[in-house]
Amino acid sequence: MAVHFIHIPKTGGTGIRTLLGEGGRPETPYGPIRLHKHSWTLQRLRPGDYAFFCVRAPVPRFVSAFYSRLRKGQPRYFYEWLPEEREAFARFPTPQALASALADDDPAAIKAMGDIQHVNAHQHHSVSRRDLQRKADQILFIARTEHLNREWPLLKKAVGLPAHLELPTDPVVTHRNPYAPQELDGRGKAAIRSWYARDLRIVRLCEEIRRQRAMIARPPGGRAGVLLRRGVAAGRAALRSAARER
Repeated sequence: MAVHFIHIPKTGGTGIRTLLGEGGRPETPYGPIRLHKHSWTLQRLRPGDYAFFCVRAPVPRFVSAFYSRLRKGQPRYFYEWLPEEREAFARFPTPQALASALADDDPAAIKAMGDIQHVNAHQHHSVSRRDLQRKADQILFIARTEHLNREWPLLKKAVGLPAHLELPTDPVVTHRNPYAPQELDGRGKAAIRSWYARDLRIVRLCEEIRRQRAMIARPPGGRAGVLLRRGVAAGRAALRSAARER
């Protein structure tokens, strides 16, 4: 029995991996923590094991992925551009430029979306609808990257992590984007959402599971700081409902 952290690219997982790796991969009530590369998916989760992971809205994830490769992973890493990436960034120097061209069905933009690392990674490759349905009982927590700091106490409790563990804040350690975020225009956002349509459906399904299983922390100032978990049965009901809608 073990707990696996599924690291979906550009969903804030670097900070979690760093914390748990440097923390000696602490034991939990569900077994020891197992950390993996991006290629490890929910499909590989064996009976008797458990998992947790983060998902992220497609538009900010695309922007983060674009800038990560634009800076070649620096300052935390350094991975030189592939020839195809060099060509893509020469033609599309900003996320807006690429998204606008994608909205125009520009063949070069379509090619760039497949050539730029991380941009070409999809969340549904890591956690498919089928696996979310089949392995619901084994999912301890699904966090949203957008609210990870607020949800961290809930995640720790659900997974059984030591209460003293806190997420790193150093932008280098967390591999955070040092650029000022660029807001895509409406047309660009629509093009990105269309490109990642399957990911968007996965995020929405995960959000439904989160609501049903009370994996959501209220914003500061609410009457209750944290919703109580309601158990696996409600999560299963959400998954069955989503399956009927397919």
